[in-house]
Amino acid sequence: MQDGIRDYQRARVYKWERQCIHSLCNDDPEMSLEDCRVYVREIWKHETYDRPRHVGANPPIVTDGRGRRSACAHRYRIWLPRFARRKDMLLHEIGHSLNNRIDDGHGPNFVRIIYGLYYRHLDKSPQAMQRELAHFKIDMGYKI
Repeated sequence: MQDGIRDYQRARVYKWERQCIHSLCNDDPEMSLEDCRVYVREIWKHETYDRPRHVGANPPIVTDGRGRRSACAHRYRIWLPRFARRKDMLLHEIGHSLNNRIDDGHGPNFVRIIYGLYYRHLDKSPQAMQRELAHFKIDMGYKI
């Protein structure tokens, strides 16, 4: 996020994910850092085959995020503390890496990306997500 630009719906996105997305992965076993790297490469390959800006681009490097209070990502790197080594949290961070808008944070473009990621890789119902996004007043850049 560039200085001076407010990430106006960050808290709403996190609340939606806590209440509606994280439960989809509660029974998944903890992933090792290497498992996370493999998962990111698989998702990156699947998601970038038709994105001209990313085709042929290397996926972000997944690194140990121990000592951090939260996971973090930008185009080239994802930092993962142990508690964040779950598919749902990885998809959130991959969404940041795929987002072409550095000023978007958790804005409409990012939300559209993670909406697709959750639908395709967690089998989350698009209709359920649309209702949830409307309930939490999360902006996707168009009316749902």
